[in-house]
Amino acid sequence: MLNPLRRLFSVVEALNLLPKHQYREASEKIGHGSVYLQDELSLLEKSTRFVTRELEALHIEVEDKNESLQEQIAVITRSRAFLERLIDSSHLFIATQRLDGTILTSNARFEKEFKRPISNFTELFVSRDSRETFQRRVDLLAKDKCEVIQVDAEFANDQGLPIYLDWTCSIVEDEKGRRIILAIGIDLTQRKRDEEALEWLANNDPLTGIGNRRGFQHDLQKVLDTQKSGAVVFIDVNRFKQINDLYGHTVGDNVLIQIAESLRASVRSTDSISRLAGDEFTVVLPGIEPGQLEKLLQKLSVQLSGQLPLPGEERFVEYNVSVGAAMIPTHGTTEQELIVHADMAMYQAKKRGGDQWQVFDPASNDLADLRRDHDLTSLLKQALKRNDLFQLNFQPIFAIKNETVSHYEVLLRLKDTAGNAVYPSDFIPAAERMGLIRLVDEWVMDQAIQKLAATCRAGHQLSFSINVSAPTLQSSSFPDIIISLVRKHGVDPSSVIVELTETAYIENFQMVLTNLERINEAGVLVALDDFGVGFSSFSYLKKLPLSYVKLDGSYILDLENNRDNQVFVESLNKMVNAFGMRTIAEFVEDEATLRKLEELGVAYAQGYYIGKPSPNLEKMVAGAGFEPTTFGL
Repeated sequence: MLNPLRRLFSVVEALNLLPKHQYREASEKIGHGSVYLQDELSLLEKSTRFVTRELEALHIEVEDKNESLQEQIAVITRSRAFLERLIDSSHLFIATQRLDGTILTSNARFEKEFKRPISNFTELFVSRDSRETFQRRVDLLAKDKCEVIQVDAEFANDQGLPIYLDWTCSIVEDEKGRRIILAIGIDLTQRKRDEEALEWLANNDPLTGIGNRRGFQHDLQKVLDTQKSGAVVFIDVNRFKQINDLYGHTVGDNVLIQIAESLRASVRSTDSISRLAGDEFTVVLPGIEPGQLEKLLQKLSVQLSGQLPLPGEERFVEYNVSVGAAMIPTHGTTEQELIVHADMAMYQAKKRGGDQWQVFDPASNDLADLRRDHDLTSLLKQALKRNDLFQLNFQPIFAIKNETVSHYEVLLRLKDTAGNAVYPSDFIPAAERMGLIRLVDEWVMDQAIQKLAATCRAGHQLSFSINVSAPTLQSSSFPDIIISLVRKHGVDPSSVIVELTETAYIENFQMVLTNLERINEAGVLVALDDFGVGFSSFSYLKKLPLSYVKLDGSYILDLENNRDNQVFVESLNKMVNAFGMRTIAEFVEDEATLRKLEELGVAYAQGYYIGKPSPNLEKMVAGAGFEPTTFGL
């Protein structure tokens, strides 16, 4: 048994170990010996052991809780880091601010867009009105009169460029329980730009950059609502479809752009210009007087006509316009009245040729002609879709020396829906004006070659001469179309003769020459119509791959009694024969004219004396008393 001093010393050592959390060592110091007599020292040892056990248990509990707390802190730390990364990588603008607007924190997107030093949120606003609106709404938020406020406004970024943000703000508490504002912004810049672009496209023409039909209607209505006087100008580009067909849509587009630029430079800043459709332009002129209008129309008819260089060539595309105008309110007080009357005035100007202008004149109202053109256009479009309105007629061409039919000219006839005949002199010009002539040509070529194939299969060897207009001849697709039709229907290419008409309207002669050389190489023959009218036709003799030359009918009428025409026809015939071609005389109305042509050496004759145009080809072939043959040149 230890002596009392030694026991006391052990208690002291044990107590010294407790602050060091050495509870096991402390227990060992005191020991667990039994004592028979309980004295103060025994009570001290017992108390020390109890305290040691309690402290040890408490220490273990603290360590467990501390470990749990560390784990929670780690989780919170990771969560906070995740939230910070999430906030910083977000496309949203996030910032916290005091109620007075002082910025407390912000995310990376905010700091990247607004790098310049900013202490107060209101400094971001470009507009003073927007800033004041925001402040009023913040006051409502601070007074708990609303839970959330929203502000959509324009701001300036670090480069001074405008950006559009939609801010949503609400009251939150910070870590100290203080009321602050959390502001979250969405970037609306691209959406705003898209909306502005869509709005611009809704009212403007993307090719020329000027107004479109909707813009015209808006501008005109504004003038009608606010002005007592003014005018509407209607502008049409003459023969624009032919420009597109000959030179391509890129050149056509450049013509429209150049006209729009000239138009923009020719009018007042208060005037509104628009591209109504295709090759049609309009100008709304508020408050203009009649005298001023006439001067402007004269100016426009000159300045809107011009020429455009062809890329890579030393040639120019020439274009001109027809201009019409209607006065407000003299000629109308509604959009419909004004546009119809301005269009009619333009139509009156167009009838006089290019570079012309006209103010609407009710006294010389061309409404009937305009309606006639509209009706003809509608009828032509129906005829192209149906098989009962267009009709092919055939007129024989007589080989004088052999006294037999050489070939037939294919002529187009048209009936309206009531069965009444429509003259070619009416519907052909209408088809040209309305841009339908190429479709008409393609219909005729297809139907004629199909008819030729059927007749040949029936045992009759024929040749057809098919008239082709200038726009079709100048189209780059023309050779492929006719060659494919010849192959499709299985006819001999030499039994198809392409007859050039309207040579005066050929603008791109090189394209015509290239096209005719291609079809001639494929075996298709070529004829020239109305030869002898104008000096230009003479140059075609040595340039074009011609087989037939048709003398203009004006030289054949009364040929027997007109010595000058006899000399002229004989000379033309000799010149044509010298080039290895054969002549055809039109308008042969009697036996005397036929015999005179034979005397002058003309090879072929055509006219009512030979045979009138008829849709019944089979009857013509079978009932004329002779079998048509192909005359070899």
